[in-house]
Amino acid sequence: MMNSNKYLPITLIGILFLFFDFNFGFAGDPRGHVVITVSQIKNDSGLMRISLFDSREGFPNKYKQAKKFINLKSQSPEMKIIFPDVPFGEYAIAILHDENTNEKMDTNFLRMPKEGYGVSNNARGTFGPPKFEDAKFPMKQDSAFISIEMSY
Repeated sequence: MMNSNKYLPITLIGILFLFFDFNFGFAGDPRGHVVITVSQIKNDSGLMRISLFDSREGFPNKYKQAKKFINLKSQSPEMKIIFPDVPFGEYAIAILHDENTNEKMDTNFLRMPKEGYGVSNNARGTFGPPKFEDAKFPMKQDSAFISIEMSY
């Protein structure tokens, strides 16, 4: 007769994995949807790169350091985007209207943007890009509704 107790530790480990996700947080961590309305889009050319940052690292230009990002075909004059299943916390959004799809923000000789951009809270930078602290918003309910006006 087999002793079933020797399988008990493996079973307990398996049960513990049910309560944790791969980010080492509880599977029941509160989450919601970030619903973004982007307005004043100049034209339908190129792509809109929408990035959701959870820290100042990489904000606003290094979209690959964002918590989530998506590229969508531009639609003027307005678009709605939803980032589903976002853990509660503080976030900031950065948007680039990459009209020529070269995957970077084009600038003039003064390093001023030649393509459209926008950030949450419609934050503006002084002699440079906006800061994460000025653009951040709390995500602490089922849905956060964010409106961003593009600047060209």
